[in-house]
Amino acid sequence: MFLRKFWNEWTLQENARRMKITVLPSGTKKVHLRSPSELDEMEKQEKRRRKEEERQKQHPVMVNIPG
Repeated sequence: MFLRKFWNEWTLQENARRMKITVLPSGTKKVHLRSPSELDEMEKQEKRRRKEEERQKQHPVMVNIPG
C-alpha cells in the first residue's frame, strides 16, 4: 500500500516536471510536453542549485554589520 502511494506521488511529480502549462488570454490552459534538451537543462540547473546550497551549508558567509 505504501509503495503504491509513493509510486503514484512520484509519477505525478515526474509528469508535472515534463509538462509546461500555458494560460492563454482567453483563460484556456494549454499543456506542452517539454523537449528532452529542455529537461536536460532543467536537470543541470537543479544540480547547480543543490551544489550551491550544499556549499553554503558547509561554508556559511560571515557578515559584519556595523553598529
